[in-house]
Amino acid sequence: MEHILIFIENNPLTILFIITLILLLIVIIMFFNVMGLKKQLKQYRKLAYSSKGDSVEEILNNVNEKIKLLELTNKELGNKVSKIEKEIISFPQKHKIIRYNAFGNTGSDQSFSFVLLDGKKDGVVLSTIYGREESRTYAKPIKQGESDYHLSEEEKKVVDLALNKK
Repeated sequence: MEHILIFIENNPLTILFIITLILLLIVIIMFFNVMGLKKQLKQYRKLAYSSKGDSVEEILNNVNEKIKLLELTNKELGNKVSKIEKEIISFPQKHKIIRYNAFGNTGSDQSFSFVLLDGKKDGVVLSTIYGREESRTYAKPIKQGESDYHLSEEEKKVVDLALNKK
């Protein structure tokens, strides 16, 4: 320890020079640290605040509120879709018409059979038989693709066409 003290007493300029270099090195290191911190602070502010000046917490709260609103809207839409799916089965979905000549002496295909069915294969078949002197119209209910009434060949054909329609 005594040697160090003697060295310091005999070389004050050298010691001062070494301390000055160390201080200069510390100042340079601090300068680069400050510059790096400024860059990081700038990036943080860019990330932490929106263009409106909102903080990250405010932005996340807004996003959370919007998510809750979207979840409610999604649930409402799901309920509406379920209701529509239940109702749509009873809407007319299948239809077909065929024209034919019921009597050989009438000329062209003036008679027809028309079927209208829903998703449960329920509906009606309408037939009009055209003759020179008179015309007749018949309506026969259809349940699950079948009728309790006797169906003519044309009526059976039109029901089958509607059921197998793609």
